[in-house]
Order: sequence, then C-alpha cells, then structure tokens
Amino acid sequence: MLKHVLRSLPLALACSLTPPSAARAAQEEPKTSPDSSQSQEATSSPESPPPESPPPASPSDPDLEGMPSLGGDPDLEGMPGLGGDSDLEGMPSLAGESTSIPTSTSSSEAEGTSATFRGRLRTLLNQDLSHDRPREDVLESQSFFDVESDLRLGSRLKARISGRLFYDVRGPEQDFGGRSRAFHGAELRDAVVSLEWGRASLDIGQQVLRWGSTEFSSPNDIINPTDYRQGLSPDFETPVLPIPMVRAAYSGDTAGGELVYVPLFFPHRGYTFNSDWTLLTVAPDLLAFIEQQASGIPARTGVAEELLFSADAPSFMPRHGSVGGRAFMRGAGWDVRLNVFYGWDRVPVRTLVPSTDPSAPVDTGSPFRREFSVGVDGSAVVGDIVFRADARYSAKRTFYTEALQPVREGALSWAGGFEFREHYMLELNGMWVPGRSAEDAPLALVDRRWTNVAFLYRDSFLRDELRVNLGLRYGITQEDWVISAIVAYDVSTGHEVAVGAMVLDGPALSLGGIYDANDYAFVRYTYSF
Repeated sequence: MLKHVLRSLPLALACSLTPPSAARAAQEEPKTSPDSSQSQEATSSPESPPPESPPPASPSDPDLEGMPSLGGDPDLEGMPGLGGDSDLEGMPSLAGESTSIPTSTSSSEAEGTSATFRGRLRTLLNQDLSHDRPREDVLESQSFFDVESDLRLGSRLKARISGRLFYDVRGPEQDFGGRSRAFHGAELRDAVVSLEWGRASLDIGQQVLRWGSTEFSSPNDIINPTDYRQGLSPDFETPVLPIPMVRAAYSGDTAGGELVYVPLFFPHRGYTFNSDWTLLTVAPDLLAFIEQQASGIPARTGVAEELLFSADAPSFMPRHGSVGGRAFMRGAGWDVRLNVFYGWDRVPVRTLVPSTDPSAPVDTGSPFRREFSVGVDGSAVVGDIVFRADARYSAKRTFYTEALQPVREGALSWAGGFEFREHYMLELNGMWVPGRSAEDAPLALVDRRWTNVAFLYRDSFLRDELRVNLGLRYGITQEDWVISAIVAYDVSTGHEVAVGAMVLDGPALSLGGIYDANDYAFVRYTYSF
C-alpha cells in the first residue's frame, strides 16, 4: 500500500526560482592560447621591467554580492560552472583580497604547474518566527565546512576538486515533546579534469553546468538536479548538485557551442519528512503515515527522508543517460543562445489517490519520465542597463492538480528582466500550459498561466565592509509573496557576521501559503581562508 501512497507529489516544483548565470558567461569567453602567451614572453626584452600587477578586487561576501547576479549565496547556489566552486567563489583569502592562495613555487609556475587552495567555515542559527503548526521546528543550527583546490598540470591540463562537511540540527519542536533531529555527512562536490586546446576545451568529471541568462529564474537551467534540503533562502537562490558529465566546448569570437553528455540519472534531493520544508505539510495524516513506514522503502541517496524524490529511480546504467547541445552567437554588447536537451523530468509521477480519469498517467514501474526540451536565452547591454531573457518549451512535463493527481502536459517556461548598475534588479518569470483550459482541474503550486515578479536591491557601504540586500517576490497569479533581507559586515579580514530574515504568506497551495508558518530570522558567522 505504501508503494502506491508514495507515487505522488510535485516536490520539485516547490522552488522554481533558479540561480545566477555569472559562471555561464565565463564558460563561453574565448580563451587565450598558451602558445601565443609564451611567444610574447619570448620576444620581450630582458631589460624591460615586468608590468605592474593591477590591484586586487575588494573582498565581498558571495551571499550579498551575488544575490543573485554576482554569484548568489554559496550555500544555496550550490556549485559552480567551470569557473570554480561557487560555495567558495568570492571568498576573501587571509590577505582579504585574493579568492585563492597559490601554493606552487615560482619555478614550477614558470613551467606551467600551479596549485591553489581555499576554504570556508560557516555556521548559522535560524529562529522560527511563526511556529504555529504541530511538530514544527523552533530552532535550527546549520554548519558547513567547504574546501576547494585548483591544479594546473601544464599548459593544457587542469583539475579541480572540492568537498563539504555539514551538520544540521533541528528542534526542539513546538510541543517540546518531540526529539531533536540531526542530518550530517560528507560530500564530494567537484572532481573534474579539463583539457584546453586554444579555444576548444573538454571537461570530464563531477561538475555543475548552468544554462540560461536570467538571474532569479532560468528555465534552461535543467542539467543538474536541485538541492531542496535547506528550504527557501532569503537571497531567492536555488542550489544545484554536481553530477558526473562530459562537456566539449568551442568558443569563438562571434560564435561557438558545446555538447554535454550525462551518463547516469540523478534525482533532486529534499526531505520528505522531519523537515518544515516538505510539501507534505498540507497533508499531515499522510506525512505521519509515511514517516512510520519509511524504513521499509529504499531511497537512492540512502537517506530515508529523501525517499519521495529518489525511490524507484532509474538504475545507474548508461542507457539512462542524458544528452544536450548549445550554440551561441554574440556581438558588441549582446549574445543569444539556442539550447536542446533530452533528459529526465525529475518530478516523479506518483499516484496518491486512485483516479477515474482514463487519460491519467498509468503507473508502469519507475515514476520518472523522459523529457525533451528546446530553449533560447540571451542578454544585451544598453548603457547602465543589462537586459536578460530566457524561454524553454518542454514536450511533456509532470504537474499535479490540487487533488494531488499527476498530469503530463507540454509547457512553456519563460523569464525576462533587467539590472541597473548592479544595484537594482527586476524580473518577471512564469509558465504557460497550453494543453489545459479553465474547465480542467486546477494545478497545485502553479497555474496554467502562472506569473511572478521579483525585485532585488543591493548595495555596499563603509568601503564595501557593510553590505545590504533587500528582496521581494510576488506571485501575480496566485497572490502569494516572500520578503527577505540580509545585512552583513566584515569584522576583520576573513571574518564576516550577518543577520537576516524571511517572511512568507499567501493562499493555500501557493508557495507562500504552504510555507507561511516558516518565517524565520537568522544570525550567521563565516570564516574564509
């Protein structure tokens, strides 16, 4: 019976906002040939003094600088594109200036071999501001230790490896009769080897590849699975998980492209129970039943709380791989891309209540279905304003009705907006499901014509030591909203203290309505080296 109960739930639709595209542009920049640089050094006069190095950039906190266009909250943005781990990107070194610390000697650097190492320890305490539901957490403590190393093993070969240790403690609960719960573990994040031949490159290993141009929500960012374990973030970012893949790319001055192969299937990650951020808060009886029986249901990740995302997932076989391609053109102040991807819809088709509709999907084993999509994205710079746009059409996607019945429909996801002087950002994003009419059962979390608007203000003061970010997300269709704020201060080199809060509200079965009891404030300490 439990197996039928588990075949339901639109979990992956809960956080439709997706992260920034700073790494995407970097992946398509033309690369300087090592041969040309060597020839320039050979022809320079030995008496000529070496050019002065430009002053390093001022350090900045990635949560606040990158929210969301300059890098995003590393805990929530997840991992990098090919430019490095975003969990560690933008972190000041012990000198407070460089993002990495060279460890190789000058002689080995001259031979083209170098190494860098950086890391960060972050701990934060969340206080629930509206714990008015049974079994709800009041306090949560999260700690993360991230490390990353970049190696250059010659003029054409480089490698990157990064990892994380985490410890997450939740409780006590509202009735104080429950027990505190803890999640902990060690994760390998990036482990990738890169080969470069002038403007061509080949990247093999575990990594993150982000497609799309928009900041809050990028419909084309679908290659890596999403990490929902920490819930919604005040910077509106959604983290993704690194997975094994092969990426071959060519970047010319005005055109280029890349091919991607993901050999295995990897599901989203998120907690089904023992978390305030599960969608099953709308069905407390079902939540209690699943929690009691979960020990008998295997989860791909080995964590029972994640079984709704990963139970009955396709096996680790090459036939379950995914493939995609991307082509781009660019000119002075503009770029445009075409994206094609054949992979998996990571929203499982699970049946909660037997349906009498003959057109409803039939359960034939694995709840995961294939998905083919075509998308376009681009950006343009006009004076102090950067315009961005994204759109993707999926032949079939999994949705759920308000009665928790799964449906498969074609859908067009879109987003567009602008950024002004890196301080103000406004973006619209939404979805259109052309196959559904007003007479059909309404969808949960989204609508057949669904639109949101998001606004962000960010600035820095006191020589960039004090940083402020304010955000607002409003659901135009469903009239739900999220307000967030973060203030961070560098108390000394490598040491940052931040405070913030997030408040949600809205009607039932909207994003703000489901989590309206999850308002929280937090204090956070970060040490970067």
